[in-house]
This record gives sequence, structure tokens and C-alpha cells, in this order.
Amino acid sequence: MKKILILSYFYPPCNVTANNRPVSFAKGFKKAGYSVDIVTRQWTGKEKNWNDYFMSDNLNNLTKKKEDGIQIHYLPYSTFNYWLYPFSKIQTFIQFLKGNFNYELKFHQFHPYLQELCKQQKFDFILVTSPPLTVLKTGWRLSKEFEIPLITDFRDFENELLLFKKPKENLKNIVRHKLLMPQVKKWLSKSVITFTASPPITAYIKNYTGFPVFTVNNGFSEFFLRMNEPYSDIFTLTVTGTLYKEANINFFISTLKTFLKNNEGEKIKINFVGQNANLEVSKLIAAELPADKINITDRISQNESAKIASSSHVLLLAGFDKLKGAYTSKIFEYLGLRRNILQLPGDSDVVEELLKETNAGKYPHTIEEAVFYLQSWLNEWLCSNQLNYYGNIKEIKKYQREEQIKKIIKLANEL
Repeated sequence: MKKILILSYFYPPCNVTANNRPVSFAKGFKKAGYSVDIVTRQWTGKEKNWNDYFMSDNLNNLTKKKEDGIQIHYLPYSTFNYWLYPFSKIQTFIQFLKGNFNYELKFHQFHPYLQELCKQQKFDFILVTSPPLTVLKTGWRLSKEFEIPLITDFRDFENELLLFKKPKENLKNIVRHKLLMPQVKKWLSKSVITFTASPPITAYIKNYTGFPVFTVNNGFSEFFLRMNEPYSDIFTLTVTGTLYKEANINFFISTLKTFLKNNEGEKIKINFVGQNANLEVSKLIAAELPADKINITDRISQNESAKIASSSHVLLLAGFDKLKGAYTSKIFEYLGLRRNILQLPGDSDVVEELLKETNAGKYPHTIEEAVFYLQSWLNEWLCSNQLNYYGNIKEIKKYQREEQIKKIIKLANEL
């Protein structure tokens, strides 16, 4: 039986979207007949915000857990100690010069444990999913030391420079990028399969390194296709995950504000599931929209979130009009749930193309147009107590995560 070692900073019970890819890799390779080991940090499952995810120790002893035939290694994790400001800026520059990026997320502290694991077992592949880049660097060191082929996944990479239509080219970003890219080329020299979640990132890494790189979309799991909750009795709009200021928040809120004002006498509820992970935007939403019409929550389990979304009439998605090639995990999960999608505003980019291809939703470019679509759906619900869905299920199923992972497994088996 072939063996694969997967390295990921994020993994359940941590409740974050970044879990989806490593979980899908583990399940996909297991289904393909591989023996799968996952190495990650200790998580409580109670983490609620970015400080919990990135800046909190968890020194619980090593825990090994077998789940669905997958061996998971949860290692005690200690956080990075910064120098006092302003010396921390000097510390950062020194780390960059030493080839350490995302150094504050100390995945490299697991290297001794991973060395022993590789001595005990003969792995056919090491798969790393990044960020943080410390995961990639750790995988590269192991690949080099034990001559194990490396498989590299980039969920995100240098987004501020590569995904923004007007890149954030401040001095720190420019210096960091120039120091980083030769390191990335070195780390990928051991990678036999390299892929990213976004076409612009794929193209950039491929052009810079000269190595083969392809795109594997985030996709959605079969779990979402199985979800089919009855519609709520109250006309419900839901956005899952976290809205950020990089999205066109003003367009998003203004659309909802106008729609609610036009329908003051109707029973309408708007869910912002998990939004309290970003309190700044949560407060902005709470200040602008009527308290009796909105429900803003902390992060909840994927199962709970999917149930709320599945019982909703319309699923809302923020439009990143400042970004290019910016798929989100959310759009694929929405496709799997088979509910009408409204992107606010349409991004004139990859998400809009995806909605056209699958016929799964609308992508207005003006607030008036966005309110029109919401009003049409509300009127349809009020008249018939049902809502038609015109999504092309055949096209949607192409984006099942299981289908996406088959590309990687096929290449691995050929190697």
C-alpha cells in the first residue's frame, strides 16, 4: 500500500475554511487506496477568531487519532515571541533575510517529530498545503533529507500583490516578495506536483519558477449535495463565513438596506454566519441594518452553518471588485447547496463566469439591479410559497471536491 504524509497547519477540530483542502486530500487519497498520515497542531475546536488561530499556545501532549482510516497526529504548539515594537520590524527583516516567511506560525517546530516519523515509515509522498509557508519549507526539508517526492498546494499566495487589480506595492511587500521568490523556487525544486487554488497564482508561480503548475479549485464536498433542508417560513438571506473590508462592503450593505426599507412590513431575516470572527465589519453591519432583521453569529460548525444556508432562500456572496481570480470556498459550497446565489456586486471575473456557467445565481453591477433580483425572489416566495432553482446540476457537480482531487491522485499514481 502506498503511503502519503500530509502536513497542514489547519485541520479539524479547528473550525476554519482552510480545513477543507487538507481534509479533502486526506479523504481522496484514502479512497484511492493510500495509507494517510496527517500532522497538524493541537486544536481545541473552540477557536473563534484570528487571534485564537494564530497567536494562542496549545501545549497539550501529543495526541494520535484514527478517523475514517486516517491517522492524525496533533502536536503541542507554542507561539512565536515577538521583540518589542519597534524592534519587531528589525526582527521581521532578519527573518526574511534568513529565508523565513510566515515565521510567526511555527510549523517548523514539528520537524524533529516528522524526522522520526519518516524514519519509522517509508512514505511515497509528502503533501504540504500552504499557507503558512513554514509548512512548505518543512516539507521541502523532509523531502530533501529522506528523498521523498513532494506535492505542493497553495491555497493562497502573495494575494496583496498577485490578486489585487491595483497591487499593494508598499516597500515592505516589495522587499518581502523579492526575498521570498528565490526561496519558493528552491522549495519547489523538490515538488513533483504543484497546484494552486487560483488561476493568477498558478500563472505567476509557473512563469517565475519554470515548473509545471496547475489549478485545483476549492470545490465542495458531497456533504453539501446531501444537504436539503426545507425553506424557512421567513424569507431568509444568508452569508456564511467572514466578510472583509477588501470586499465591496458599501455595495453589500446598501443593497440590503434598500431592500429592507422597501419591504418593511414583510418577514425577512438576514444571517451573517461566523461574521464575529471580524468584529470590525460586524459592528458596521449592526450599525447600518435593523437589529430585528439580522442575525450575526460567532463561528459555528460546518454542519450547523450548512443547515442554516440550506434552509435559506438566497445565499449572499460579497463581490471583490478590487481583486482578480479570487475564488472563495464559499462560492463552491453555495453551488453544492443548490440555492439561488446573489453576488454583491458581480466581480466581472471568475465568480461571475462560474455563475454564468452553472446558471446558479445573479451578479448585478448596480444596487438597483441587485434590489430588483431580491424583490423578484421575495415576490415569487410570497405568491407561491416556493422558489424555483435553475442551476445546471451537471455543471455544478464538476466542482465536487472529489472530482478536483482525482486530478492530483491520477498524477501521483502515474509517478
